[in-house]
Amino acid sequence: MNRNRILHPKGEWQYIGVPVRKEPRGTAISKIRVLDLQAAHQRIISQCQHYKNVAPHFDEVMEILEQVFRSTESDRLVDLNISSLKIVSEYLGLNFSYTRSSQEGFDYSKVTDAGEWALEISSQYGATHYINPVGGQNLFDPNKFKNRNLSLSFLVCPSFSYPSGHYKFEENLSIVEIS
Repeated sequence: MNRNRILHPKGEWQYIGVPVRKEPRGTAISKIRVLDLQAAHQRIISQCQHYKNVAPHFDEVMEILEQVFRSTESDRLVDLNISSLKIVSEYLGLNFSYTRSSQEGFDYSKVTDAGEWALEISSQYGATHYINPVGGQNLFDPNKFKNRNLSLSFLVCPSFSYPSGHYKFEENLSIVEIS
């Protein structure tokens, strides 16, 4: 949730995010709780209001955001993220299914850096290929994947632009922005 960028009303871009409760480093994502889900909801809605008279799909996007928060099952960040992925996938006509790694009983004892989570999960699932967005490429050691007979590749999204009204166009913003 904290990596969604939208245009700022005064130019450039801003993050839309959800404040979370402070937890010790290394706390499982499944244990992270949103500080105040209702306040986060209102903050994100407020951050998007400057689009009201300029975005052609403003009402649809606001309804998506409302659905995300309405359908979130708890104050856990993972539930908000799942809800977000589910609702946006439905809007785009994509199938969405998920598994919570916290419920899979994976062994993470070999994880020593951020790039190894995907390696361990992929290995324990018996995967043969792992694909990650190109922005995270520096996290991964290709040799570690090769040593486990896992292909590693990075998805580069095609560049595209769209009218942004009186705002300066910014690439790679959130799906919320593009709508």
